[in-house]
Amino acid sequence: MKTYKTIIIGAVAFTLMSYTVINDVISQLGLSQKFAQEHILKNLVGDFRNQPIDEDAYKDDGSVRFQLKSFKLPKMSNLTSIDKKTVTQELCQYVKNYVNSQEFIDEYRKLRERAKPTSEPYRMSASEIQQMEQAIVEAEKAMKQAAAYMTAEQKAEAKKSMDLQKKEIQNMKDPTPNKTNWEKMYPENPETMVKNRLNEYLNLVSTVDFNAQLTTSGKYKKFAKPEYENKSLKWKAIYRAGKDANSVATTFAKEWLKGDIISDQKVSLSASKNENYSSNSAQNSDENSSTKEKTTVEKLKEKKNNVLGKMKGKLGL
Repeated sequence: MKTYKTIIIGAVAFTLMSYTVINDVISQLGLSQKFAQEHILKNLVGDFRNQPIDEDAYKDDGSVRFQLKSFKLPKMSNLTSIDKKTVTQELCQYVKNYVNSQEFIDEYRKLRERAKPTSEPYRMSASEIQQMEQAIVEAEKAMKQAAAYMTAEQKAEAKKSMDLQKKEIQNMKDPTPNKTNWEKMYPENPETMVKNRLNEYLNLVSTVDFNAQLTTSGKYKKFAKPEYENKSLKWKAIYRAGKDANSVATTFAKEWLKGDIISDQKVSLSASKNENYSSNSAQNSDENSSTKEKTTVEKLKEKKNNVLGKMKGKLGL
């Protein structure tokens, strides 16, 4: 029984110690727990707007402004003095722990409710949509006839414009586009969202050229290849993190995808902290009790010696 208790106590102590170490990486990067968790949640969802979903939430024009609505990295300190591989491993585990906590589920539900659309944009009537589709067909015929007189660049631009109009018409067929996109961005079960984001990362990291050369332009560094300058913020963030860090993150993401994304057994991060605190309090209490017991025993021994001393004195010993 004693051995069994020792094993259990050791396991609990190790778990709490691991939790503390993982939490320490957040402090090491100069972030608060609340700030770090907020960025994890909003980056997973892809929404930093803090308002009901509207057309601006999903009209992607490729601009940096639009990208910053869905992806942000917190400013972190001490990055130059840390072991990137170790920190990446601990950060990945921290993200997984948070995603599997009750706090994550609670905060996700709040964010989802806050983003629920309160209105829908103007929709064309069925007859108007039909007229638009006919106009597209006529425009494509005209483009084919003029193709012989168009440059490759003009053809590409015309096709791009046509594709955008087709996409707009398709969107018009949905009577509640805001609700549709809300359900896509905020699925009722967040496991779907997390899984999609992990796969998105794995697909994107496979396209990053970690050997890309940089050139200095004034105060800033730019990619030697101009096409890399047009890459997304996420692509550039992966590049800046480096090959070593992303090798760790890639392995972690693949392993995570093999099992449960979000376990049915939720862990309360605050409970872990309280348990750690209670454990320390209990230990202190035991130590205090032990000290009190020692003091009591010593007093009894002292009394006993005093009584024996008096008796010996009376007996002339």
